Amino acid sequence: MSLPMIFALIFTLFLSFYSSVLALTPLSEPPKGDPNCQNVSSILEEIRTYKNKVRVINEEIMLGSFKGSALNHLTDFVDKFGSRLTGSDSLEKSIDHVLKIMPEIGFENVHSEDVIAPKWIRGDESLKLLKPYPKTISLLGLLPSVSTPKEGMTAEIIAVNGFDELKNFFNQPFDNPVDGIKYRQFAAIEASKLGAVGTLIRSYATFTLGNPHTGLMFYEGGSLPIPSAEISIEDADLLYRLYKKGEKVEVHFKLLNEHVGNITTRNSIGDYIGSSKPDEFVLIGGHVDSLDAGQGALDDGYRVILSLYAVQVLQRLGLRPRRSIRTIIWSAEEVGRVPLGAKQYLENHLDELKTKYSIFQEADSGIFDANGLIFNGTSEAGCIMAEILKLLEPEVIPETKLVQNFSHLKTDIVPLMQATGVPGAVIAANADKYFWYHHSNADTVTAIDSKDMDVCLALWTAVSFVLADLEFMLPR
Repeated sequence: MSLPMIFALIFTLFLSFYSSVLALTPLSEPPKGDPNCQNVSSILEEIRTYKNKVRVINEEIMLGSFKGSALNHLTDFVDKFGSRLTGSDSLEKSIDHVLKIMPEIGFENVHSEDVIAPKWIRGDESLKLLKPYPKTISLLGLLPSVSTPKEGMTAEIIAVNGFDELKNFFNQPFDNPVDGIKYRQFAAIEASKLGAVGTLIRSYATFTLGNPHTGLMFYEGGSLPIPSAEISIEDADLLYRLYKKGEKVEVHFKLLNEHVGNITTRNSIGDYIGSSKPDEFVLIGGHVDSLDAGQGALDDGYRVILSLYAVQVLQRLGLRPRRSIRTIIWSAEEVGRVPLGAKQYLENHLDELKTKYSIFQEADSGIFDANGLIFNGTSEAGCIMAEILKLLEPEVIPETKLVQNFSHLKTDIVPLMQATGVPGAVIAANADKYFWYHHSNADTVTAIDSKDMDVCLALWTAVSFVLADLEFMLPR
């Protein structure tokens, strides 16, 4: 279908160089005599007594019977269930599997809680360059993008390098954030207001090898929903160069998706019950849903495995902390502005979350070269966390780091932290490399090294155990 009016036929190509949302700002090592650490000196002394127990955990994972097992479990999981988009049969079967194996691993009080979430199905999609010469371009539609007409649409591309260029081209006021991730989320809204019939977004990773990415996008009232997709860095740069040379750049674009409506999915919950304070908790978890590209191994399969098998390590070693360790395998993280599984859990359990939890932990920030934690909490709590991390030196991590930058993280624990003031932590890792694979067909178990999995499992298990076994909960 060739449409006659240029302002109604524009695909807006946003070229956004993505600076990692997980750029980590190290917290300086507390100097001797630092008053914040002096306030918790007795707790720091208590932490140092755990060196031998943490060494046993580390050796069991890095050298003993658990060596390599985490990657094996992850491989079995993602090969069995594949990608796990919210609303899919594969997601619900994977949740059934998690609930089945939790008691076998050592969990008690195993149950699920319902979560209402939207279901969107990806259909046929294609992008072909027609002018100045024919070329097939790989793309991934964003969710929950609307469809094009069944026959697709043909339109001329206007290429703009960010929101400011878009504003100047149309000569209309425009003021929006320019973070790379926000182009994906908000481009369709703003481009539609200015007459575009679709948006093509440059993949926000720093490295793609022709591999486009996908992710969540938003619509809002007052603008016509238009189809939106991402293309690779290489193809985006090509179209941009052609456009800047004055070539007429014309494409044929097709996205055929289906919006089903709301469905019911489930959070999976289990406890490793504490020995003397069973009604106090350290929370760990990851989200079992994924996008429909790749296998969802990095996002978020590996964190599901860590949060399940950390408990099995403790159970096998006969280590039972004072407090309970509650593992929540979240659902519907990928399909809401706020992670929907966490949002529902917060609504169901707000009072106990405020008073019964020492910390919320989730591993939703990558696995490569993990060297510590991203932490949000008081200075005193930071002193405690830094001291716990030192227990992993040098056998697991030569030099650990505690870093703090939660401002851009979209993880399940963020709404819990915001509503309760409870501290939170995620694994600190190489974020740039993580985003090579993130939300793409390359997110498979092939990308993951067994040693990286073992390091993260040792970190996750040791930190969770010590936090659950300390005499006092973390200060707020």
